Amino acid sequence: MTFHDVPRDLALRPLTDARLVADVLDLCVPFPDRETGALCVLLCDDEDRLAQPMVIGEIGHPSADERLQMLSNMFLVARELMPYGSVLLAVARADGLTLTPDDELWARTAVAAADGYRLLGVHVVTMHGSREIPRAAAA
Repeated sequence: MTFHDVPRDLALRPLTDARLVADVLDLCVPFPDRETGALCVLLCDDEDRLAQPMVIGEIGHPSADERLQMLSNMFLVARELMPYGSVLLAVARADGLTLTPDDELWARTAVAAADGYRLLGVHVVTMHGSREIPRAAAA
């Protein structure tokens, strides 16, 4: 999908359809952020419609504690901005779509940091596309 292909009613569509999520992530996660590593946070409203995409670039290789702090702070902001909303999280990296232990750690940390806030899912986004990290890997 390109910006020219964005459905006119995107603002009315919930980010619960896998095909739409893949297309939106492809638009919201720039290639330079995939090359350097980033987190993309899609803040959604109470009906899971995209309200605001945010990218935290060049995240490096934070420790488990640093990840938890970063994501906990992100969920605090999400609760303030959209109290009844939800979040879709994407971990951007350059290579392949095979899930790594690092991807699974991001997903587990996101589940812990959400602390009851609705997490629609955690995805990996690379130069090769995107893939959801299954909930079982995040548990």
